[in-house]
Amino acid sequence: MKQVLIFLCVLAVVAIASPAWATTWTFTDADPTDSKWSTPGNWDQGTVPVYEVGVYSGSTVVIGNNKTCILDVKVGDPLDTTNYGTLRRLYAGNADEDDNPLLGTLQIDDGAYLRLTTYSRLGASGPGKIVQYGGEIDFGCNMDWPWNGAYSSTHELHGGTFKISYASAAHWLMDGDGGNTMTCAFTQDGGTYSNVGKMEIAVGSLNDSTAIYTISDGTASVDVLSIMRKGAGGSGASGTGTGILNVVGSKSTITIGTYLQANPGAGLDAILECEIDAGGITTIIVTGTATFEAGCLLDMEIASGVTLTPGQPFDLMTAPDGGITGLPTLKAEDVGTWTVAVVSGSDILRATYVPEPATLTLLGLGGLGVLIRRKRR
Repeated sequence: MKQVLIFLCVLAVVAIASPAWATTWTFTDADPTDSKWSTPGNWDQGTVPVYEVGVYSGSTVVIGNNKTCILDVKVGDPLDTTNYGTLRRLYAGNADEDDNPLLGTLQIDDGAYLRLTTYSRLGASGPGKIVQYGGEIDFGCNMDWPWNGAYSSTHELHGGTFKISYASAAHWLMDGDGGNTMTCAFTQDGGTYSNVGKMEIAVGSLNDSTAIYTISDGTASVDVLSIMRKGAGGSGASGTGTGILNVVGSKSTITIGTYLQANPGAGLDAILECEIDAGGITTIIVTGTATFEAGCLLDMEIASGVTLTPGQPFDLMTAPDGGITGLPTLKAEDVGTWTVAVVSGSDILRATYVPEPATLTLLGLGGLGVLIRRKRR
C-alpha cells in the first residue's frame, strides 16, 4: 500500500511539473457566433492557443471534422505580439526547460478550412511542421520559411488544397537561414497546390542550407517558380546553398504560368531532379518562359526496379515556341548515361537514356545469363 501511495505521489508531481507543450488543441467551431481562431469557445481546451513557453511550443493544433477556422490577425491584435500576425506563434515555439527546440505541428484534416490574411512564417523561432490530409489552407498573404530562423521547417501535402490566393504574395521555402545550416522541405504526394503568386525555393542569406520541393502525385499550379535566384540582400539568394525542384515519377501534374527560373551563382546550386518510374516522368508544362542560366544542374534518377531501353526519351518540360532559354547541365554521375537537349523545332526539354558501352555490356551479359539458365532448364 505504501508503495502504491508513493507511486501515485510521483505521478502527481510529474503531472504538476510537466509543461503544457504536449497539449493537442482541436478546433471545434462550437461558438455559434463566429468561426474565428481567436474565439475561446471554438477550442476544445476552452482557451485560444497563445505564444508562451510551455503553452503550444511543441504542441499539435488540429483543425478537422469539416470545421472552418478563420485566422485574421491584424497588427495590434492580442495574437500579434511582434506586429507580424504570424503562424510561427503556432508551430515555431521556444525551447523546453533543457533549451531543446520544440517541434510544433499544425494538422489540417479532411473538410477543414483555414484562412490567413496576414504574413505567416514557419520555423522562425523553432522547428515547425504543417501536415495536411485534406481540407483547404488559404493564404491571402506571404508564406515565409524560415525567415532567417535557426530551425528547419517542413510541409507535407497529402490531400486537400494548399493555396496562395493573393497574386502579389510569395511562398518562400527558404528565406535565409540565420547563419544556420538546415533543410526546409515541401513534400507533395497528393492534393492540390495552387499559387497565383510566386514560389521561390531558395532566397536570402544562406549558409550551406537546402530547400527542396518534391512532388510525386497530385496537382501543382504556380504562376512564377524560381528554383534559385541569386542576388544581394532581400532581392535574392547569397552565400552558399541549394534549391531543388524534385519531380518523382509520372503521377503528378505540374503547370507553370508566367515563367520558371533557375538562376544559380557561385556557391548557390539550382537543381532539377527527375526520377523515372515505370510510367516515365511528369512533363512540366510552362505556358510562358523557362530560363536555365549557366550552372543549373539536371539530376536524372531511375526508380528501383525500373529498366530502361537505350535511346529511350523522356520529355521533362514543354513551353511555347521559343519559350525555353539555356540548358541545364547534367550532373557528373549522369554524363555518359544521359543526354539532354531542347528538341529542334519545338520547345521540349528532353532527356535521353544512352548508357555508355560498359553499361550496355553488363546489361547484355545479364540477359545472356538469363538465356543460359533457361536453356539449362
